[in-house]
Amino acid sequence: MSKASVDFPDPDTPVNDLCEGAIDLFFEKQLGANGAVLLSSLVMGSTVRATRDIDSSFCGASTAPGVWYSLTGTGALITAETCGVFSDYDTRLSVYTGDCVALDCVVSNDDACTNANGCCKSIVEWNSEVGITYRILVHGFSSRSGNYELLVTSGDAPPVFEDDDDNDGVVDEEDDCPKTPGPADN
Repeated sequence: MSKASVDFPDPDTPVNDLCEGAIDLFFEKQLGANGAVLLSSLVMGSTVRATRDIDSSFCGASTAPGVWYSLTGTGALITAETCGVFSDYDTRLSVYTGDCVALDCVVSNDDACTNANGCCKSIVEWNSEVGITYRILVHGFSSRSGNYELLVTSGDAPPVFEDDDDNDGVVDEEDDCPKTPGPADN
């Protein structure tokens, strides 16, 4: 009698391991060091249990595992970086447009900044278009993986959504005060 083998997915694999599972990033208003209003989104995570992304072969080619995020363009310059102190490995960032089966490379970077954990962190910048979905792949140089701190910033107002009655950049369904104009408060 032969035994059948069944492959079970690793329960510790990140939910955003594949492009199709990208986690949406939402900008929150922050006051920058110079007093200017910035829009930012900060997430921390790990690529240790992620799988290798073949999508990166033409945009910052590496054999490293990666995780995916997505955001909507503001019509302004957007910066994404892994320079924060939580990033503890040689990161690489790649940004795409298009859907997950037909990605177009916007920009990729490796080794643009350092932090207390050493060299080789990443920064990318691109001029975004209002309403366009951008997909950010956080991965590593060669086959490296580890913990990361991803900070995404933009210096402009949040995009205006049809279902955002108070124009604060938070869709009404997720807004705790959808009829009161003011800064994003989620």
